[in-house]
Amino acid sequence: MIGSRIRATTSTLLLAGVMAVVIGGQAATAASYKPYSIVICGDGQTGCTPTTPAVVAPGGMIDNPSSLSVTFTNDNRVGTGIRLGSDNLTVPNAPAGFSVIGTSLPECPQTFNRLAPACFILLDNGATVGFRNLNLQPGQSISISISAITPAPSATACTTTSPCSWSDEARQSNEFHGAGNRLNPDGNSTYGTVMTAVATCEPQQPCSTTLADGGTATSAPGSISTTIDTSSGQTLVTQIEAIDFGEPLVGPQDPNECSGVTSPHWTFETLFNGADNGLDRSQTVTINTTDFEGYRSEVCFESNVPFTQLVIAPDGTESLAPADQVGDVFLGLLPDCATSELREDLQVDCNTNPGVLERENAGEGNPVHTIVFAIPPGFDPRFWN
Repeated sequence: MIGSRIRATTSTLLLAGVMAVVIGGQAATAASYKPYSIVICGDGQTGCTPTTPAVVAPGGMIDNPSSLSVTFTNDNRVGTGIRLGSDNLTVPNAPAGFSVIGTSLPECPQTFNRLAPACFILLDNGATVGFRNLNLQPGQSISISISAITPAPSATACTTTSPCSWSDEARQSNEFHGAGNRLNPDGNSTYGTVMTAVATCEPQQPCSTTLADGGTATSAPGSISTTIDTSSGQTLVTQIEAIDFGEPLVGPQDPNECSGVTSPHWTFETLFNGADNGLDRSQTVTINTTDFEGYRSEVCFESNVPFTQLVIAPDGTESLAPADQVGDVFLGLLPDCATSELREDLQVDCNTNPGVLERENAGEGNPVHTIVFAIPPGFDPRFWN
């Protein structure tokens, strides 16, 4: 099975619980009665909409949870006195395996009733998270980070073509009590969640997947957009791509592997059919990364097959060497392909060894970096930049 990872920032943030991070913002235009909006986004994502839903890591576990955020906005007219007091947010009902977890509670924002419940409670074993004492006045917003257990990557559920959806109910009461005080989600709300991009690779035909939690000029620093183009092959296979699935071998700023190149977002990719798993297919991967402090235009590559790596010494000296073996995998930075016009003295034959085809650093006024690399047939890779 071919599996891949791509990372795009210098440090990983794993949230232990639910934390309020901001109050403020502008009320959205809304026509519904007692309107409010709820927007769910992936970790570090901005600007999520029904057409660009949250991208969330599959396979989140208690010791390595998936991270996302929810933003509530009270869209009622200023002066109406209609508060957004509390909300019950429920995880997608399919596929099975979603739940919200947390080990610490934040300080409740602007709590008006000290006898009311805490601002965050878990219901039904984490199937629903209850937010209390939000007490948002008209025009106010609050963004809350969530850590969650999530299902494994799927070819059919929570995909870019079939997102799964959260649901919620908001009330004016800060304690989620009473009748007739419900608020109504407006057209600015988005509940969709995506964990995978999926393609069917027909025999003798190429295929491609794209998944992004950003990677554009207006995206959050370190966010990525990744496209994996797979060549034609003899057999029918399914390609699945996900972001931040599993725990990386290289931790934040680990100087012992990949010459210290790390980042918190990576892409997992797999080809499978239960037989040859498309091992006769080569791949070209394009990653767009929105600039962040410490970005380096390199690819850290992990594979079950030995390969030649690029080593960058602390003094900046570069050399080629066998990839480091870490457990049962091999790990290292990718050199340039011999067909490229990059570092001529540090190149490999990308028909047999994975390597970089193109590096485009962000120019003035353009914060997006692009790197393109090739993976020959027969590798079981994981990689990030």
